[in-house]
Amino acid sequence: MPIKIHRNLKASDNYRSHINELNAKIIGYSNIIKDCIDDFYIEAINDDTTILFTDTIAGIYSYNLEYSLDYTFSWYSLDGVDEITLGAGDRLYLRCVRGEVIKYYADVHIRRFFRVLNYKRINIGGNLHKATYNHSSVKIKSYSYHNFFLSLPIVDASSLILPATTLAERCYELMFQDCSQMVAAPKLPATTLAEGCYSSMFTNCGSLITPIELPATTLVKDCYFRMFYNCVKLTEIRCHATNIAKDSFTYRWTYGVSTTGTFYKNPNAAWTRDFNGIPFGWDVVDYNGDIE
Repeated sequence: MPIKIHRNLKASDNYRSHINELNAKIIGYSNIIKDCIDDFYIEAINDDTTILFTDTIAGIYSYNLEYSLDYTFSWYSLDGVDEITLGAGDRLYLRCVRGEVIKYYADVHIRRFFRVLNYKRINIGGNLHKATYNHSSVKIKSYSYHNFFLSLPIVDASSLILPATTLAERCYELMFQDCSQMVAAPKLPATTLAEGCYSSMFTNCGSLITPIELPATTLVKDCYFRMFYNCVKLTEIRCHATNIAKDSFTYRWTYGVSTTGTFYKNPNAAWTRDFNGIPFGWDVVDYNGDIE
């Protein structure tokens, strides 16, 4: 069942001024409320942006999801909804109300959380765990977000919240691979890593320019494997790790990044200057504590 937001309001000339003033107040209050909500959302950049759920993780587990549209306080079951069309600036909120909405081994052939018709550009934000786990714990499961946003036309993901500080095996592997329009990535607060947790997370994100901070001090097998592979515009990485002993931790993680940039490292870390370590041509800065 398709759903479309209609914002057009027809009124006589006698009441048009009053209605426009009232609409402006409603939109102002709604924007304040919108910014206080931390539920996961998809935000349209252009008019007639259609979010598709057929053959997606959200579609398979739609009976566990509810959605809400911009400027409303009501939530509705996503079960039976095939698509929702948004106008520019509209947000579609999603939340998990029972069970889980994550990837399992049986879902390997289903690559994305949702799809976007004609690849119209979107932003995403809010707490992703609230759309995928129906409990307050942020303990993440293995493969949960594998390929979750693969090749979607995401521009800004800086407001996306990934709250887990302890990760699971390959939980974010390939999460944003081929998101070629993405300029801004989410913060990565995890301090305890797992095998392959960030493997190829941003591979081929050729527009990514925001600095990436990695607070974990201890690396594990494949944790940063090809993480920034072909991120041709990336010019800053901040890595707190100290155990830089094996190439398997960071195999080709900076292959294809910008030819110049700045790498902030722990002063106790001994990095190589190659694709498995600090890129050739980058400045290196030792630091203690947070970076301004």
